[in-house]
Amino acid sequence: RGGVKRDVGVQHSVASQAVWRLLRVLLLQVTDQSQSINSKLASGLWESVLSAINTLAVQAGRPATPPEECTSTVVSVSGRQCYDEDRFAVSTSAAEAANLESPDHTLCWTSASVGRHKKHWVQFAMRSDVALTHACLVIHGEDSDLCPRDILVLAGEDESCLKQIAEHKVDPSELGDGPHEVVLLHEPEEAFQVYRVCMISSGTNVRP
Repeated sequence: RGGVKRDVGVQHSVASQAVWRLLRVLLLQVTDQSQSINSKLASGLWESVLSAINTLAVQAGRPATPPEECTSTVVSVSGRQCYDEDRFAVSTSAAEAANLESPDHTLCWTSASVGRHKKHWVQFAMRSDVALTHACLVIHGEDSDLCPRDILVLAGEDESCLKQIAEHKVDPSELGDGPHEVVLLHEPEEAFQVYRVCMISSGTNVRP
């Protein structure tokens, strides 16, 4: 854009100088009483002056060349296309982590820990060009004590500044048999880089 403005300024200056030169010649012709004025010459000079003035007017009112329009395309992606695989982590049982993204609901991830009511978590970082619009967790009511009862969703720009953005209470007795989908987030108002899903069951471990 800057280059366009400089070109217009140069053209404006050159045209202005040309107008003043023509006006000076015309005035000299008119004020010189000892020299007869050729009507054709005067007419030609006036036409030149008017043309130059019109050129200046057009250039002065010419809008700056607009920048090239930027277009963006929104594409829906899912699974591993959404997050950075190197930054996908679980609190325990890393060997079963891949089951969390499998469409086969017979596969599962079972945490392994000692101590009651410990928070178990799954964490992932979004790719730089992807914004999270929907996240869900499939659980099974028949897992009894392993079924998550309290699910917290934390998010932030990095692991050091995660904050809670959602919470879901689950009663396994109301789920019935078979897989049940818990919608963790759907079209959230704010996008974050890192998400952590924390789960607490009535037992020692959890199995989403």
